[in-house]
Amino acid sequence: MDSGRFFGQQYIIPLAYQTSCLVSSRECLEEIGMDLEACGTFDGLFSQIAALYDTDYSNRVLGTPGSLGGFPDLMGIELLDYNSAEVLLDTEEMRQAMEQYKKMYDEDHSASEFDLDFGLLGQAVLDRQVYLAAGYSPLYTFTVTAGIAEQETPVLIPVPTMDGQTSAVILQSAAVRVNSRNQQNAWNLIRMLLQYQEQGVQYGDYLSVNQNAVDQNIQEAAAQIQENGIFGPGTGGGVSEELIQEYRQLLTAPDRAFFFRSLTGTDLIEDKMAPFFQDHASYEDCMADYINYAKIYLSE
Repeated sequence: MDSGRFFGQQYIIPLAYQTSCLVSSRECLEEIGMDLEACGTFDGLFSQIAALYDTDYSNRVLGTPGSLGGFPDLMGIELLDYNSAEVLLDTEEMRQAMEQYKKMYDEDHSASEFDLDFGLLGQAVLDRQVYLAAGYSPLYTFTVTAGIAEQETPVLIPVPTMDGQTSAVILQSAAVRVNSRNQQNAWNLIRMLLQYQEQGVQYGDYLSVNQNAVDQNIQEAAAQIQENGIFGPGTGGGVSEELIQEYRQLLTAPDRAFFFRSLTGTDLIEDKMAPFFQDHASYEDCMADYINYAKIYLSE
């Protein structure tokens, strides 16, 4: 609940969030030479992934499109100063990250047949058709890992910030205007939403900010996989208690939280920087265009 506090007051109430991690097989990563130890830092993880595009591997590296598309926010550095309407984006770290992401851009923004079924995504890792999948909701993550566990050892790879922390992205939130004429009704609606969270209601692939609800979601997802398998009883390797606890730690103990902002995600990556990723314009020109756009947005 600290997320949404400004100058000591709670202005925004978070409702649902998501953490960023990748899922793969330990044997798969060892086979392609990916160093798991090096993935403990933001630059290390991005460098490891980007290096795969310089190899002879002809199949997909990322099995889930858009899994890294919001990387400017994932870096965990302040990109915008809303008080002074300044853009703090044009740094050497950002340039390096953009250069690395350029290698992944086309794949990370294309459709994937493996998105249609989580179990197939786990099988795709085993078949070396996919090397890394994104971990979203507990059911999604456990389905992929159960598919991998049928023959190999599933691993979770958190996407760390630039300073090595883990972060949560607030994807749903609520706020009430101070001069709203139906203010009481608005607060009643927020209370109702928070009560739903306490009962373990999940927002699609997003997790409730309620700790009890998160634990309940994790247990229910693991139990569902254990009981029903991937495509029916007896299919899939199940989810180990060790992996459940590792995943719970990732979900329930992020070091920081930020609100998803299209200004630093969608507008930057999919719009202003797209010509750079596609070799149609220089990094400097695209960044200058974005900074001008962002300054106008912030000043208004």
